[in-house]
Amino acid sequence: MAKWRRWWRLLVEAGNVAQLLSVLSALGVGSLMAYFSSLEGAPWPVVILVSAAVVVLVGWGILMLTTAIQRWYPSLKESQQPSSRDKATGALRIVSIGNKASEPWWELVHLAVLVPEGGEAKEARIRAEVLGAVYSLMWSTNDGPKDERTLRADADNHALIVIRSAKSIAFNPWGRPRPPVPIAQDVSYVADGELLAHQRVDSSRHLPAGRHQVVVIVTWERGQRASQAFDLTIPPTTSAPIALTETPASVA
Repeated sequence: MAKWRRWWRLLVEAGNVAQLLSVLSALGVGSLMAYFSSLEGAPWPVVILVSAAVVVLVGWGILMLTTAIQRWYPSLKESQQPSSRDKATGALRIVSIGNKASEPWWELVHLAVLVPEGGEAKEARIRAEVLGAVYSLMWSTNDGPKDERTLRADADNHALIVIRSAKSIAFNPWGRPRPPVPIAQDVSYVADGELLAHQRVDSSRHLPAGRHQVVVIVTWERGQRASQAFDLTIPPTTSAPIALTETPASVA
C-alpha cells in the first residue's frame, strides 16, 4: 500500500508540473499574440480569439494548480511524518518473564513483548537465533500456539522459548486433543514451531548446559522489526532454574 501511495504522489506532482507548464505556455502564446497585434495589418479577429483563449487557459491552469497544491501538499507533508501508531510500535521491547509453569519440576521459560499504550503491531512473528541456528517461535494464546498475531498494549504478548522437565512427560500446549510433545527428562529444548506443532524433539532442538547468547527478533507489518539479545544460562541439573536475562544492548 505504501508503494502505491508513493506512485500516486508522484503522479499528482507530475500533474502539477504539467499544469504549471500549461500556464507558462499560455503566457508565451499570449506574448506572441501581443507582438503580432503590434504589427501593421495584424489579423485582429484571430488575435482577439487567441488572446481570449490564452486568458481562459491561464486562468484554468492557475485555478487547477492552486487547488492541487491546497489539496495535496498538506497530505504529502503529513505522510512524511510517522504516525502515532508507527511511533508506538517502533518502541517495542522484548523482555524475559522467566518460568510460567506452576509445577516445581517443570520449566516453561517465556518472553514478552511490551507495546506502548495506543500502539499495535499487526502480523507479528517472532524468532530466536541461538548456537548458530534460527528457530521460529510461536505466540502463546488462549487458543494454543500461533505463528502470527497482532500485538497490543493491553494483551499478554507472550512466547515460549525454552522447555525443560525433571521427569519425562507428554506436553500438550494446545488445550485440546492433539498429539502431545514427548519431553525427555533433564533435556532442555528450544520451543519452536516444529517442536510445538509437529512434535519434533530431535537433537537439533536440544540445548546443552552452559551459557549461551540468544538474539530474539520480532517482525511485523511493512518490514518493521525489533530485537533484543539475552544471556541464556542452563544449569547442568534441574535443581537450579534456567535463567534468561537481557543484555544491556539490543541488536538492531
